[in-house]
Amino acid sequence: MERITVTPPNAAENAVRVFLSGSTGAAVIIRPRLGGDGFAKPMWVGDIFAWGSDHQGIGHNPTQTGGYNSKLTSHRRYELPGAVWADINYSAAEPFDIDIVG
Repeated sequence: MERITVTPPNAAENAVRVFLSGSTGAAVIIRPRLGGDGFAKPMWVGDIFAWGSDHQGIGHNPTQTGGYNSKLTSHRRYELPGAVWADINYSAAEPFDIDIVG
């Protein structure tokens, strides 16, 4: 597992690229910084565009899932099986961490 820290340049929509293993267990965990009450200031994760080693999309984008809630106040895992890189669109006013697993 690798952890990176993302410091947003502003509170608007931004993107960060992460590199993954390409395995069936590839995933990212978005970790907003939790406060003393166990919750974070809200942030949003929108489209996640992920690609495999053949430069083809792997077909997973959480915003295309019915009932998807883009607002995060705690940690959330996104499964990206077969992905070797992904662009994660987010909106956050404070730094947060991304764990790259798999």
